Amino acid sequence: MSSPSTGDGYRLMRDASASIRLNAQHYLWKQICGFNIHPQIPLPKEKELKVADIGVGTAIWMADVKLEYPALKVDGFDKSLQQCPPDELLPEGCSSRTLDILADLPEDVKGLYDIVNVTLLQGGLEDTPVPALRNMLAMLKPGGYLQWQEVNLSALSVTSKKPGLEQSAMKAVLEAVQRFNIGKWTPRLADICAETGFLDCKTDRYPVSPDIAIAFAQTQLGAYEEISRGGMDNGSQDAEGPRLRETIAKAHAELRTGVWLKQELEVTVARKQG
Repeated sequence: MSSPSTGDGYRLMRDASASIRLNAQHYLWKQICGFNIHPQIPLPKEKELKVADIGVGTAIWMADVKLEYPALKVDGFDKSLQQCPPDELLPEGCSSRTLDILADLPEDVKGLYDIVNVTLLQGGLEDTPVPALRNMLAMLKPGGYLQWQEVNLSALSVTSKKPGLEQSAMKAVLEAVQRFNIGKWTPRLADICAETGFLDCKTDRYPVSPDIAIAFAQTQLGAYEEISRGGMDNGSQDAEGPRLRETIAKAHAELRTGVWLKQELEVTVARKQG
């Protein structure tokens, strides 16, 4: 089954519930990984750095990273700014603008950034991240860094500490999601970065511990429900979208019994030559 999508290729929703999910997901992600910017990326305090946030969404990463590093100048980019606050409500030194990372880049963003941050872009790409990577490479200054954060959907599994718990709905949801064919390239992202011209390419993996796994899985199930509403067949109760939402509701009930998704978050860091 191919992945459903909206008119501009985005597979999720951009309504208030989706924004709430994105904001919660950001803080859970940070708690799991322990950072907004990977410690491998140098952040000299005496130097004002420019950062591009690709797929800015609600601008929550931008706002949070500015609290940690007030000297950063952060530009957020997305195909749609429907979820992003207006610039006058963003932190000082931050801005937002529309940009399709798969299209030809405007000249004014080429070679401009010390860091390019990307989080969960796999749902907006097809079979390969290479066209996006080429544009990200072009946006970086010589010696600049890419940080790309993803979930390897093909490695998800269902587990529990207590034996004998019902897991059939959660497993059915995962089977449906994997049929969307999203991000099959994710486990090879560091290698693909190297093939695209980046240096020092490395992927670190951060396991989601049981104490936070249910909260994180709730945000994931919310995203899968958005996919079911935004791009799947919803023409009748027997259509694919309503059937998946019914299964997701049962999966939420299984979460409450102690079933969770065993998984790792993947953060790939790479450097532009120079």
